[in-house]
Amino acid sequence: MPYEILDHTADVEIRFYGSSVQELLASFTEAWANLTLFSLKDPSVHIYAGEIPFENYTDMLYRFASFFIEQLEVDNFYINELRSASISSSGTLSYELGGFLFSEVNGYSNIPKAPTYHQIFFDPEKGYGQIIFDL
Repeated sequence: MPYEILDHTADVEIRFYGSSVQELLASFTEAWANLTLFSLKDPSVHIYAGEIPFENYTDMLYRFASFFIEQLEVDNFYINELRSASISSSGTLSYELGGFLFSEVNGYSNIPKAPTYHQIFFDPEKGYGQIIFDL
């Protein structure tokens, strides 16, 4: 398993593993999908491509994780797959995500409200990352 989901007081901690940026982010995305179990009304497959400028790996992970919550809460897009990810030399993460657009959530478990900077870590050279979400 490329990730672990751990209880962390009133929050949840995700530890994820991989030997590259893409593998790490794919492991994070898989953990997210297994943490956030949803029953969706009228889901349709959707693909979203975008870019995130960042200052360092910590900033990148925080922005990437925040995007998952923003898409869920604002655009009714539940992300459950990382299709691709790459980092440009100028410090921009380009990605393509897959998931479901939906009209409403019928049932759920564990909806993260926000990532935290507390104990956040992302290092492709060490093959490890972690993030804590407020639940």
